[in-house]
Amino acid sequence: MTEELLTAHAAGDVEVAIGRASDYFGPGALRSALGETVFGPALRGKTAQVMGNPDQPHSYSYTPDVAGGLATLGTHPDAPGHIWHLPVDGAPTTRSLVEAIYASAGSRPRLMAAGSLTLRAIGIARPAMREYLHTLYQFTDPWIVDDSKFRGAFGATATPARTALATTLAWYRDRTGANAA
Repeated sequence: MTEELLTAHAAGDVEVAIGRASDYFGPGALRSALGETVFGPALRGKTAQVMGNPDQPHSYSYTPDVAGGLATLGTHPDAPGHIWHLPVDGAPTTRSLVEAIYASAGSRPRLMAAGSLTLRAIGIARPAMREYLHTLYQFTDPWIVDDSKFRGAFGATATPARTALATTLAWYRDRTGANAA
């Protein structure tokens, strides 16, 4: 699809700018790799559930940064005709992010990482979980997004992880009425 869009752009048929984000999190993002299976349990002092190897570096996209990046691509005259990786705040490990979330929630970090065997087993009762098997490699190997082209062209940077995680945790706290610190 990317090739088709860029070919159509080159032919002058349509103006195209492609913005790519990594796995996302943020206020309102429930069903994501760093979503309700992490923030909710952190507020309740329960075990977070993630996929793959939580000790591998992994870039996560903060949804307000994704929205801002897409708005830039939709309005900036230099954006069309290119593929852009939207702003990310580096590539910390998933474990370090989960630990930061739990610390902000006032809970002791607890983490369960599902690998392929776990996803297959869960998939017996919940077939939709088997769909994650084809993208599991994104969580077992380093998944590092390089947003330097975007930053260089537009001067935009990602929201610092500490701020993004705190804002997201506050949204989950408000949503659930949790009284965790």
